[in-house]
Amino acid sequence: MSSKIERNLPNNAYQAAVNAENPSATNPYVTESELPTVGTGNQLISGGASYSGTGMVFNVSVLVYTIEGVEYTTPAVDVTLLVGDPSNPRFDAIVATLDSNEIPLVEVVQGTPAGTPSTPTLEPDQVLVQYVLIGANATNPSITTEYVYRNDQTSDWQGSVNDQYCGIPNSADFTSSTPTPVAGAACVLTVSSRFGITSGTTSPRGLKFATPNPVSREDYAVLSFYINFPSPGFTQQGKENLYLSLWADNVFPTSNKGAHYLGYVLVQNYCNINLLDTWQLVNIPTAAFFQGPTLTTIGGMCFTSLPNLCGVEAKFALDEIKLQTGFGPQLNIATVDVFDKTNFIGSTAKLSFVSKKGHRNKITPSISGDSVNIQLNNLGVEEYTTAGATLNINAETTSAVIINAQDVNFIINTPTGNPINGQKLIFRMLDDGNASIAKAITWSAIFEPIGVTLPGNLTATKLLYVGCIYNSNSGKWDVVAITEEA
Repeated sequence: MSSKIERNLPNNAYQAAVNAENPSATNPYVTESELPTVGTGNQLISGGASYSGTGMVFNVSVLVYTIEGVEYTTPAVDVTLLVGDPSNPRFDAIVATLDSNEIPLVEVVQGTPAGTPSTPTLEPDQVLVQYVLIGANATNPSITTEYVYRNDQTSDWQGSVNDQYCGIPNSADFTSSTPTPVAGAACVLTVSSRFGITSGTTSPRGLKFATPNPVSREDYAVLSFYINFPSPGFTQQGKENLYLSLWADNVFPTSNKGAHYLGYVLVQNYCNINLLDTWQLVNIPTAAFFQGPTLTTIGGMCFTSLPNLCGVEAKFALDEIKLQTGFGPQLNIATVDVFDKTNFIGSTAKLSFVSKKGHRNKITPSISGDSVNIQLNNLGVEEYTTAGATLNINAETTSAVIINAQDVNFIINTPTGNPINGQKLIFRMLDDGNASIAKAITWSAIFEPIGVTLPGNLTATKLLYVGCIYNSNSGKWDVVAITEEA
């Protein structure tokens, strides 16, 4: 049932209550559908800033952001930062905000020069796009640029295409004069017919760029490029999605992509895919490619489209593709509101899953690389074919011990670690089936029988369970349950 918020009753209360699920002018209640979506913080959803290469001018792409849960959009715009202070560096902040009439806009918040500068404090209605470090007496920011493509493919990364669908090959003109390039005399005009990150028989399909000398991933904060969708348009020709994937090096494998794969984004999340015959600036944080977190380099990228449709040759153009670094810290990161049942705990960008003693959490990336698998409070199980002559247990990581085929007499030593009061430890033990050899058990004195008798040996082919509970008052493991298979 929808939430009901009572307001003044303009007419019959009973009739209004009956119609509470059907908002109207006479309905004295507001339903959830009438309520605006209001959050607790501000967030940059898409877009960003990149250095133009000239003076203190930065190119800001279309920005989508929220302020107090309300979504706003600003068009692409250039902003100019002031030159450096004569004596000290400073941080400036490029922000998205609202003017006095609540019209969205982009502006610069100038920081205070200092020997060790701090980032400027932002107002509640300002959403961080990017900090920029301005050196002392600088007329240009200290920006490092790795060009992937500019004017033609000869001086930067190597461009290529591969594979076809229904006889229509992917193709690209790396020296195209149409549409009119953003800079120089040429751009890339590509025809995309076939989708695929990997197909099992061929490397990623579509338009690719690769460098023989991969760059450090941590050094580059932004991937920037211009894109154009010539008429009749990308989506108008049946394509729904344009994917951009990054790779750790210039290897585009046919399988086991995880060894090279940094991840992908949907390009249309950073531009208007339905805007035709217009160059659009696209700025994508390299942190958005998160599926391969352990990979440390960037050496390849691939543009590919979906779906695969026979006879469809969707075109798009690219220009001024580059990786950039030299920005200040990017602190505007997405946060998660954390609740203990209904009680708000706080907002954070990082979650740490702490396992209880005697349990363990298993947190791994999925095989597809687009999610994380979390298993909480798994039993810490130690399993052996045979424990040998001595069994050593870590009480902080183990809550169950399984022995499947013990073949010799053995000693169960005092568990290491620091168990907590009431912590449980279970043994499940079975011999190797050879009844001619006794498997005697020697228990450490820390195992204290409570109303039971500690077993002195395993019985051939019979499962033996022993249950223990740690008693911090005595410093003993109280043995409270012993069961042997009938």
